[in-house]
Amino acid sequence: VEVHNQEDMEVHVTGKQFNWIYNYPDHNIKNLAMHNMTFSKDIEGTPRDFTVSLQEPAVFQKGKVTSLFFDSVDVTHAWGVPAFAVKKDCFYDRTTFSWFKADETGFFEGQCYELCGERHGYMIITAAVVEEAQFNKWVELMQHKADAKDLVAALRSGTAEEVDNAVKAYFEDDASDERKEAAVYWLKYNFLSKIEHMNANKQFMKDGSWVDSAVTKTQLVLDARLKDLNRYMGAYKAELPKSKPALATVANGEEGAK
Repeated sequence: VEVHNQEDMEVHVTGKQFNWIYNYPDHNIKNLAMHNMTFSKDIEGTPRDFTVSLQEPAVFQKGKVTSLFFDSVDVTHAWGVPAFAVKKDCFYDRTTFSWFKADETGFFEGQCYELCGERHGYMIITAAVVEEAQFNKWVELMQHKADAKDLVAALRSGTAEEVDNAVKAYFEDDASDERKEAAVYWLKYNFLSKIEHMNANKQFMKDGSWVDSAVTKTQLVLDARLKDLNRYMGAYKAELPKSKPALATVANGEEGAK
């Protein structure tokens, strides 16, 4: 059994066809997962399906001993990151264990090392090692992620009234600057993740010019939604006046207002 008598943090890793789920019991962070997006494109006259994986990275702190506990919800997987000298099987019926201490910051890659099904190759691993201050900021932002979900959804496609209600609900119990910063962060995260998906798609296409225009449009929409969020947060701080801010719109590639 691999043991270490000076654990600084604990992370539970669960394998699932075909993604990884991370839980941080010491920091109340649950179900940090990888999401797969499958799309079909005509590549040089041949219709093909591609899957792009958007991996929320497992985040670790530099210089800290991290204990890893592994299991699976279905078949056998194997979590491995060569830079950490860790490769461990993940079983359905029992828990395995390993540990490591990262001495350098940066992004590190790994994958599932146990053939686990049709999309085994999509079970990528992305790990980020950061300094203590960055790790603490990440933990802080993660505490607001679940609550920000409805707010971001309303800002993406809701009516003015739906956005108004979502902002009220999000800030009802906590209107701190930390809460506001998290709202902005998760809105940006949502849009920029979509841009990453589109850029990853481009490499498979004979003509990817539409991707560039779609990325530009998405960035414009993000800028407009950030302005919406700032206006609504300002309105909430002023006890939500009767005249609600109008949602910004993006038309013909230019920002305007309804």
